[in-house]
Amino acid sequence: MLAAIHRHVNVHLGLLDPEEGQPLTKIPPSALGGGERGAELNLEAARQSVVMLKRGSLPWRNTSGTIAVIGPLANSTGYLLGTYRGPICPGTQNGGGSHCQANLHNDPECHCVPTVLSALEGMGATVTYAPGVNTTDLTAKSPNDSGLIAEAVAVAKKADRVVLVLGNSLMVENEAADRIPDRFGIQNENGPGPWNHTGPDDDDGYDPDSGSSGPRHLLTGTSLPGSQEALASAILALKKPTAMALVSGEGIAIDSLMGSADAILFHAYPGGTGGTAIAESVLGRHNRFGRLTMSWMPKSFETAVRFGDFGFAATGRTYRYYPGKPLFAFGHGLSFSDHALAVTPPQSPQCDGPPLIYSVKVQTTAGPKDGDVVILAFLVPQ
Repeated sequence: MLAAIHRHVNVHLGLLDPEEGQPLTKIPPSALGGGERGAELNLEAARQSVVMLKRGSLPWRNTSGTIAVIGPLANSTGYLLGTYRGPICPGTQNGGGSHCQANLHNDPECHCVPTVLSALEGMGATVTYAPGVNTTDLTAKSPNDSGLIAEAVAVAKKADRVVLVLGNSLMVENEAADRIPDRFGIQNENGPGPWNHTGPDDDDGYDPDSGSSGPRHLLTGTSLPGSQEALASAILALKKPTAMALVSGEGIAIDSLMGSADAILFHAYPGGTGGTAIAESVLGRHNRFGRLTMSWMPKSFETAVRFGDFGFAATGRTYRYYPGKPLFAFGHGLSFSDHALAVTPPQSPQCDGPPLIYSVKVQTTAGPKDGDVVILAFLVPQ
């Protein structure tokens, strides 16, 4: 059945026709990106994808004073990009643009990608910078990290406010290179870890004899990788107004940081305009935030769930079945405004009747009136 569907799709798209007859082959590489309109659309998507987890003292519309921009992702181009990306910057590759390397802190091919640091500076903020930890490999705790953390603390002390840019990268989150159960010591059907690997066809999908580098083993588990948590703790201990911007493809166990963090933003690999979107979020240049598409679980979730068991209800997975309290629940998301919603349901709704129309009245109770309100609606079977 799947093979038949695959063939049908290929025929429908014309992928089996001679190449000269396929319309998609007529699009030159120079058209990638969509020009100015495409760039603006890209930025707008990045703005609306930022999730404000904690508002704190934001926005900082007054750019007076000094902002210390700290963290291994603060001045990074590559780490802001996700796995699926095409040519981003104008260049000569294939006559089109250049492919930025998402596993590099700063790739020269990403010359057109603004970092959070450069974007803040471009918006008129006076900034200082310190990486805080090793930027070459986010998964490793470098012997130099203690000195880099001390330097970052010294920079932050002299500033009026701090933007702390932390998170994961494709070194951590990638196909066949993500977290695997044995790094948590989680039990499987054969008893407690390490994960019992018996061959290339095991359910864990990792063959240590295949010659590939395999998954990265993180001693930090679902927390911030490397020495980033130590860096964050040291900066937050200064008790300065601090916006912590987290870049990741999944939730991060920041249990120990939530109480002392002033403001928290999250962006799931925002792409080539992500640095600008995060900077605009900090300075209040937009009010179009999104919501979480998954719950952020606490650190204890690592040992509470068998990672080799993909059941939902029995293992307590997802927002529907998790019995505990997540750090941030599915659908959570704030903005610079507070709102009250009044919902008027349809009269005598019937699933086999006319379309169900719900009327939602949105009232801004605090903050600016200009902005987005993302409303999630669900049908629950009775």
